[in-house]
Amino acid sequence: MKHLKEGKKALQQNRGNGLILVLVIAIVVTFLGIALLSTSYTSYLVKVAERESNDTFASAEDGMDLIRAGLVHAESNAIASGYAKVLQSFADNTTNKLIFKTAFYDELGQYQTSKRDSSNPLPLFPNPRINADGTKTIRYYSLSALENYLPQAHEGDSYQLAAAMTAGGVEDYGSAVQAEDNRSVTLRGIRLTYTRADGYVTSVTTDITMAIPEVELRKADIVGGEKALQNFTAIADKGIKNYRDLEGGTTPDGGVIEGSVYAGKVEMKGGAFNVADNQCMIVGRTLDPATGQRTSGDITFLGAGTFTQGVGSTLWANNIQISSNGDFSTRVNSRTLVADDLMFDDEGTVHLRGNYYGFGCGNEAKQSSSIIFNSPRKGTLDVTDIQSLLLAGRSFVQGEESNPAASVGMGSSITAKPEQVAYLIPSDYLGGDLNPTIVAEEDSVERMDEMVARILANKDHPLIKDKTLADYGITDASGIRVLTYPLPGDSTKVSQYYFLNFPDKTKANEYFRDYFNSHKGQIQKYIDAYASLQGFEQGSSFITASTSIRKDGDSYEVTPGSNSLKDEGEDLMRRYMNLSQTLSEENSDENGTPFWTYIKRDKLMEFCEGREGQLVPVAWHVDPNAAERSYNGNKVVYRGEVYGSETIGADGPTDGKGEVAGYCAKARPNEPIRVSGAGGGVKCNFLVVDGDVELGNQFDGIIMCSGMLNTGGASLHLQMDGISYLRNSDLWNGTRGGSGLSKGDDWAMDEVVTYSNWKKD
Repeated sequence: MKHLKEGKKALQQNRGNGLILVLVIAIVVTFLGIALLSTSYTSYLVKVAERESNDTFASAEDGMDLIRAGLVHAESNAIASGYAKVLQSFADNTTNKLIFKTAFYDELGQYQTSKRDSSNPLPLFPNPRINADGTKTIRYYSLSALENYLPQAHEGDSYQLAAAMTAGGVEDYGSAVQAEDNRSVTLRGIRLTYTRADGYVTSVTTDITMAIPEVELRKADIVGGEKALQNFTAIADKGIKNYRDLEGGTTPDGGVIEGSVYAGKVEMKGGAFNVADNQCMIVGRTLDPATGQRTSGDITFLGAGTFTQGVGSTLWANNIQISSNGDFSTRVNSRTLVADDLMFDDEGTVHLRGNYYGFGCGNEAKQSSSIIFNSPRKGTLDVTDIQSLLLAGRSFVQGEESNPAASVGMGSSITAKPEQVAYLIPSDYLGGDLNPTIVAEEDSVERMDEMVARILANKDHPLIKDKTLADYGITDASGIRVLTYPLPGDSTKVSQYYFLNFPDKTKANEYFRDYFNSHKGQIQKYIDAYASLQGFEQGSSFITASTSIRKDGDSYEVTPGSNSLKDEGEDLMRRYMNLSQTLSEENSDENGTPFWTYIKRDKLMEFCEGREGQLVPVAWHVDPNAAERSYNGNKVVYRGEVYGSETIGADGPTDGKGEVAGYCAKARPNEPIRVSGAGGGVKCNFLVVDGDVELGNQFDGIIMCSGMLNTGGASLHLQMDGISYLRNSDLWNGTRGGSGLSKGDDWAMDEVVTYSNWKKD
């Protein structure tokens, strides 16, 4: 009992302790709650800060995306410009790629950005470098121009655009780097900073690359296709003369031809002939159906004229004959394709800056491309700035005109005429007789047989050092070529020249290389007497079928020939002959000509019946009260009235009775259709003539004739609508052609304009 009482007493003494315990627990819980609230609030503040930062970053990133979108627009414009230039060209795929790149960078070099209200236009790529060839290299981008792509920031916020490193010593310029292969341009270190009103700041730095998409030309190369004639200003089956002989001399300088041209030959005298940038001139070998002969396809200087190929242009020809101080020059990215020779027959200058392809690779003189200096009145050949030189043939010692196959193949592709003595068989092989020998014409055959026998009897005699005729493949009479010429002043005698006739080009090359090294001083005198060669220090980079020459200080060295040109040469010859028939590289017509490929013979004869020698208007619409009209579908040719040349005026084709699309005519034999307009020039959509045409002054439009076109030194200007007007007439014999790009409709701009080196600060 005592223990129970004591326990009860102790409990009574602890009264109030529970309240204290509750208070302590409450305080602890309160502090825990405060700590928890503090942690939650801190987390909330962190999340708010993170959200604000992300919003700021999104604003900076969105701004950079807008800049990229603007560059996509600039890229699209540049692509469109390049595409348009390709469609206007008449060139192969490789040249079209060069045209596309050039136009692409030209457009970027002049592209301007502006605000959404079209204010503040600024060049995107200021101060591009203008290269010697006229092309542009981009070096800088303008920060101010890029700022035009940015929207107005939210109130109190701001964008700041900068370059990681300024360029060109200008604070507003960033560095733009154009790739060495010109396949892209990269805007380096674009830095965009977005600052909010509440102080949050985020920056994005990146490079943006604008790549040139891959371009492949897709041709609908149909014979007679409209596209094949696009940009042509003249087609003259038999040829073009750019001069007129007058009583006091020829016409003065000044005639310039714009647009693409086809001609059976070109004769220059005292005038200018320009192949415009990215255009084409074909000097082809047109068939004359009456004789079965073909035109020469030659460009011939009969006087001191000038012929210039523009940037990216293409020229096809059979021969280029320089004389009378003629001047022939080509510019960068041009292609000069020659089936036979570049010949210097007199003083004259040739300056090659583009690509020269002599593609004739045959075994006869007229089918083998070379460069020949025929006159001691020095011709000048300057290849200092040439991009490439290819000669698929070699020089020949020409035989009699009556037997062109009787010629001697030489072992060089660039030759001065006196070098032919290297191929004369030495006199000690002829038993001491001179080479050439002079004999009575009646004894010439017998004497020739005797001399050939002597030569073969000495075939083991050393020819050059320890090499004999047999070492160069000459073992029988086929290795000896005898060229016979009448003796001037004595019709009873002839001169006989005995030449080495090698079995193949390889042996000829080997022989000339050995001869050159043994007679270097003699050959150098021949070259220096006949030619002024500039830029031949790079001669080792030329590709020639036979030996070429390279200048080493004041002396010359020979470079070996190549055997790899035959296939390419034969393909280009096929294309050249196709162009001479149909204006299509891929389509042939052995009996065709460019003029009759596109013009309906029966319709032209019908339209001009009874009106030879006069211009006949070709119209679409007529006054219903007009007398004597003949309908042909919805096209009309007036029959009751004919027109003289004075009716084609500077104001365009019209006759007062309706809208005239163009004119046609049939020339009388040996009498050209003469055209001269009022007001100093002729403006005509098209002029189609069976026969010759002679111009009196400037002509705007397209001229097509089956004969010769004599420009008289006047200019021809391209009329872009001319071919469309002609196509809508019943004279048109062509089909609808076309061309396009195999890549372009599906270009993914996300893959063309791209980010790299992306960083967030």
